[in-house]
Amino acid sequence: MAYATNKADIYDAIYSLRLRLKIFDLIRKAKSGHIARSLSCIDFIYILYKYILQINPTLIHNTNCDRYVQSKGHAVEALYIVLSEMGYFDPKLLDTYLKFGLNLLAM
Repeated sequence: MAYATNKADIYDAIYSLRLRLKIFDLIRKAKSGHIARSLSCIDFIYILYKYILQINPTLIHNTNCDRYVQSKGHAVEALYIVLSEMGYFDPKLLDTYLKFGLNLLAM
């Protein structure tokens, strides 16, 4: 197991735990979801959006920015959590997850 050695690593480790708790909360409120699949990729998605992808909420319509396509549909909760945390949509929208006729759907 690797240990955090600087403040940025410690911040990311704590933030990762926070994201995991949000996955549990999202699935608990929706009364359905795929916990293990979302937990297995939350760090990957977070690191991609924070450090690697050349995109932010103001660039989503720019054709020159990076794109992320998630084929692991049963981990959509992880993607929704990261996107809401990074400012792509209002975190309150997570309350509509799996609600009939609303915006956030599951795979």
